[in-house]
Amino acid sequence: MTKKAKAIRGMRKEQMLEKIVELKKELLKMNSQIAVGTTPESPGRVKQIKKEIARILTIMSEPVQKKESAKAASVPKGAAVKEKHTEAGKTK
Repeated sequence: MTKKAKAIRGMRKEQMLEKIVELKKELLKMNSQIAVGTTPESPGRVKQIKKEIARILTIMSEPVQKKESAKAASVPKGAAVKEKHTEAGKTK
């Protein structure tokens, strides 16, 4: 886990949302500069902003993913497959 990820995990959800809004505004400003034809101060910053937004969104979705995987683990894997096969057999 990188230092950035640790710092993001230490934030509250409201702080993460504020950071995303701030980054999206900065990205919009840089994209408009590029569209006009002006060279941004640091062209590599666009990629960094996109990565940071993705990192925050990924960390925000982690608790949801854990809940979904727990639900999926409680259902036997073969149960859904067997139901499909029996339904196909009845249609013959």
